[in-house]
Amino acid sequence: MKAIIFDFNRTIYDPESRRIIFGARKMLELARSSGLRLFLLSQRENGREEILNRKDLSQFFEEVFFVDEKSPEFFRELLAKCSLRSQEVFVVGDRLSSEIKSGGSAGCQTIFLKKGKFASERPRGVKPCFVINDIRDLKKFL
Repeated sequence: MKAIIFDFNRTIYDPESRRIIFGARKMLELARSSGLRLFLLSQRENGREEILNRKDLSQFFEEVFFVDEKSPEFFRELLAKCSLRSQEVFVVGDRLSSEIKSGGSAGCQTIFLKKGKFASERPRGVKPCFVINDIRDLKKFL
């Protein structure tokens, strides 16, 4: 693996408690120190960029992308822009119907963080490559 594309809300940051997910900062530090290229992908919403900077998270990411929709086309564009092949990239997120579906459709390996608000989401035809229950479980993939 050469890179990880992380989702933001409920994967790195919990909007309900307004805190960084327990263990997320440590995982970002570990992934970065392992030589992986890290990217952040988030729905475009007011205040998210400010949260990212205020929580001192932007330092971990080579690039941050705020989008209206997480689509397979966007993932393909991101891969091309960053000179990455899909099979070299993990997509980590908590929504099967969003980043996991789109990242998988673009050929990336997907890791579903099955925790919180969307843990029981079961969209038809979407199957992640891997499932973890805690962001700290990502360590076994590094």
